[in-house]
Amino acid sequence: MSDNNQRKPPALGRDALAAIGRELRLMYADIIADGVPKRFGAILRKLDDPSSEEEPR
Repeated sequence: MSDNNQRKPPALGRDALAAIGRELRLMYADIIADGVPKRFGAILRKLDDPSSEEEPR
């Protein structure tokens, strides 16, 4: 049973990853086209700002 601990997890090939990416882009195309709502974008920018010292709520 020690052989099972040393096995690498299965990996997806480049073609499989490309196919998954294409399908995800098709599924979420409407959301991507709509963009990020202004309020949500402001929150994300605030989180990215290293000078932001406000405590999380």
